[in-house]
Amino acid sequence: MKSQLFQRIWKNMRHSLYQRDKFKVSLNFVDNFQFLSTSLEKLVQNLTPDKFNILKENFPHRNIPSLLRKGVYPYEYMDSHQKFDEERLPSIDSFESILTGSGISDEDYRHAQTVWNYFNLKNMGEYHDLYVKSDVLFENYASTIMDWIVCTSSRHPDLHGKAV
Repeated sequence: MKSQLFQRIWKNMRHSLYQRDKFKVSLNFVDNFQFLSTSLEKLVQNLTPDKFNILKENFPHRNIPSLLRKGVYPYEYMDSHQKFDEERLPSIDSFESILTGSGISDEDYRHAQTVWNYFNLKNMGEYHDLYVKSDVLFENYASTIMDWIVCTSSRHPDLHGKAV
């Protein structure tokens, strides 16, 4: 059963793909730290459980606390389809990023292990799917915050830059 969020995303993707021949498409990375006073993870900690409606639609209520932080993913390690069948989380060294030149912290790796065990994941394919789904929902939260900031700062120009 597809959630409403994924249905909306798919609808927008289909529309975008249809329109790509008519218009130039560009993707821009927006760094949340340009607009927010702290990380999304810390902002999430200040919210009450009733603020996670989309998350509740996609995950059982008892699972939500383990998803209220940014997950980690071994991007460079996942270089073949066969790795999706691996039945355990790769070593902490596999989370090293060539782009950043660094890996993840022991705390982040322990969290990845906790998520693996808590959701009773069977292989890296399931870990991948959970990571992508929770990342989309996490970014949806960021998008909502950005919409609020733009709306607030446009109605109150004197608050621009002070909204967060």
